[in-house]
Amino acid sequence: MSSSHRRFLQLLKNWPVDPSKQGRDLGQHIRDQVKIAFVNGEVFPGNQQKCDLEYLALKRISESQHAKQYPRTLKSSALGLSLEECSSLVSNDFLKTVEEEEQGIFKRTLNKIFKSKDSK
Repeated sequence: MSSSHRRFLQLLKNWPVDPSKQGRDLGQHIRDQVKIAFVNGEVFPGNQQKCDLEYLALKRISESQHAKQYPRTLKSSALGLSLEECSSLVSNDFLKTVEEEEQGIFKRTLNKIFKSKDSK
């Protein structure tokens, strides 16, 4: 049973955490779930077969097995954006900017007025 715990720990070494997606990062979520699943250390209290299947699925994702098996011919997305541009679009900073813009000019102006009154 302890081999499952070690396999997950080895898998997590290869799975980076993206600091630009703090609170929404898949790598951090998987780490948290592994901590919960192996709360008693190396002993997994649940269904070992399900644990093995989840490990294999995560391993395929981390190794980009399907991306290697079915390589893309184009280096852009459906929107015509590069990988770097797509990554910046899903960052927390960009999402904050979008939320502020969705408020509309009236709400933004009111927020600025109330913030300036609070700081006095």
